[in-house]
Amino acid sequence: MFLAKGAPLDEARDYTPTGCTEVKMLNRDTYFTGGSPVNLGAIIEMTFNQGKLRRFGEVQIGVATMAPEDFQSFGDVWDAFQAQLKYAYKHIFTIQTIIDTVKRRTVAAPQTSALHDLCMKNGSDIYEYKIKDGVSLGNTSIMGFGTAVDSLAAVKKLVFEDNRITMKELLEALERNFERKEALQQLCLNAPKFGNNEGFAEEIGLKIDSLFAEIVSAYTNINGGKLDYIYVPITEHVIGGARVGATPNGRKAGEALSEGISPTQGCDTRGPTTTLKSIASVKAGQYKNRAARLLNVKLSPQVVAGEEGTNTLVSLIRSWCDLKFWHMQFNILNSDTLRDAQKNPGKYRNLLVRVAGYSAYFVDLNPKLQEEIIARTEHQTI
Repeated sequence: MFLAKGAPLDEARDYTPTGCTEVKMLNRDTYFTGGSPVNLGAIIEMTFNQGKLRRFGEVQIGVATMAPEDFQSFGDVWDAFQAQLKYAYKHIFTIQTIIDTVKRRTVAAPQTSALHDLCMKNGSDIYEYKIKDGVSLGNTSIMGFGTAVDSLAAVKKLVFEDNRITMKELLEALERNFERKEALQQLCLNAPKFGNNEGFAEEIGLKIDSLFAEIVSAYTNINGGKLDYIYVPITEHVIGGARVGATPNGRKAGEALSEGISPTQGCDTRGPTTTLKSIASVKAGQYKNRAARLLNVKLSPQVVAGEEGTNTLVSLIRSWCDLKFWHMQFNILNSDTLRDAQKNPGKYRNLLVRVAGYSAYFVDLNPKLQEEIIARTEHQTI
């Protein structure tokens, strides 16, 4: 990635991890402000509600796009989705510009600056406007990628290709949070899902990833740098999901969104190797502003037991390397253990789990975050 952006090889190799899964060139990068996230669950809801979120009533948050009852094709749905996303990013970038402007006026980082060669050479603080020979990339984070892909796939398949349901029926079910619409919800839950490498959902995922690249490359920050886009939600996908109504993938209101670049929890049913291939197929490789992508994999302990299990895990990691992925992390435990830890936290004080780009004690986590980790697919084979 650094080479694509113009860095010499020796400097590209002199990188350091920063944040959860991001990386920087230690003495070249001069940007240290986290980027504002975009909630793709909210974008989906506004796509089918003319720029409004049910939680906020008639407040016009997004663009007043076409009434969903008037959608004549999936192309109309995609046009509305694009409009909502572009409008959201305009405001996200405006917020980020304000943060960057205010921060350099009010914040200094003497220790970080003293450890940075360019800051010392130029007598500059890391937060100053421009530092000679420094680069300022910045990033913007994305939550709910799998939720968005699966929602659009369900609409395309069920409404416009197979004619299993009408748009009116779908909208009514979403408005009622699928209450007394369980049969329709099952159709949505069984529609094509990202993570199984079947092609239908992945084609939509590639369109979304390409759209992100095009949108963020249109913006330049106040230091003259271009944004990267990353899939590193930390815990934002739980908080963001709490603010979003029901979505066409069968998810009910308030439930967590999908996390990172991972498929929707429980929907990748063909094993982690297939999931890797699925994720590889949605990467818009022609763009150089792609950055951190976090994949969570949950494995049953028996999968990696003994020497055979070790070799199996090694093979999976080698596949990850061959596909040029960014970041993959594991929870090697079963859901029964996590359920017991919820009931008997005193017995599991030392139980560590991977959340996003960090580990935490399971019993200390918010109950909704605990439920999200339990809901992740528990792979029995690789």
